[in-house]
Amino acid sequence: MYWFKKGDIAKLENVRKFISNGGLYSNKVGLKSALFDWRPLPRRNERDNQFPYKNINVKEYLQAFQFKGQSDNQYNGWVLKQIDLFKNILSKFKIPILLSFGDVQSKLILFQNIWPEIKFKRLVLEASNKTIYVSKEKVGSNTTVIVAEFLDYQNLGYTGTKELVKYLKEHIIESLDVIVPFQQVACNLLVLLFFSI
Repeated sequence: MYWFKKGDIAKLENVRKFISNGGLYSNKVGLKSALFDWRPLPRRNERDNQFPYKNINVKEYLQAFQFKGQSDNQYNGWVLKQIDLFKNILSKFKIPILLSFGDVQSKLILFQNIWPEIKFKRLVLEASNKTIYVSKEKVGSNTTVIVAEFLDYQNLGYTGTKELVKYLKEHIIESLDVIVPFQQVACNLLVLLFFSI
């Protein structure tokens, strides 16, 4: 939980309650969600210069998962395995909305590897002037893909996230009841969110 501006203790506590009360991994009828990290090795946060794995070449690892690695990059196999894993998951479950946050260019390439036919339209959210990318057509099992910067205050921020929720309400989700739980966590999650209704 290192995603918040210092002093956002109330927001952090709301997220902790939401996760601990089963809101994120709940079997309740309605909103279903799952979290996936594109890169398989966990880190404390993105800005942590101290990579916790001594046997990993950090530069090559990050380049591979940003699709910037050379053809002989030792981690390209990991990238292909992650792509296959995501393809497998996305083909087995009905996922109407897929939200992907952070490293936009890498995520656009990732989704082109999963669905070669995918095309994105670039949208600028008015009040915040932040950019999101939305799939022009549904892909896979009727999935709309939205890619945006991280939701933290340094990137999409509160205003941008609020506008993203508004966009989802107005253009993607017909039932406003579905969006309410999302609003509770939208400003705080920084990883891939898969929503299945």
